[in-house]
Amino acid sequence: MKGPQLLKRLRTQQNYSQLEVANALGVTNGSVSQYETGRVTPKRAHAQKLDEFLNASGDLAAAFGYLSRPDDDVRAQLDELRQEGRVTRAMIRDLTERSALLLAAVEARIVLVERNQRAGRGAS
Repeated sequence: MKGPQLLKRLRTQQNYSQLEVANALGVTNGSVSQYETGRVTPKRAHAQKLDEFLNASGDLAAAFGYLSRPDDDVRAQLDELRQEGRVTRAMIRDLTERSALLLAAVEARIVLVERNQRAGRGAS
């Protein structure tokens, strides 16, 4: 399920109006409407707040594509540590491989949640 559809489903299942969600994010209800129609993608920070507010455990941010993007701050910190000699390229490679495995696990979880929702069983 894509971000807009998942957002609308979670919001309506929990009986929140677009205005209530907007107030929790500090945006307008028009912004929430645009997130739900897919006309606008929420910023990463808003997607994370949506996850917290709707108890989505990261599924919503992932559905909007944020967990699959490398975090620039982490990359910059790793580069700085490598330049200082505090981490090696091999250590960075290992972290990258572990991150890829974690991402694959998150994506598999999303698929499982979507299947369960289609089958009417909820998340497990």
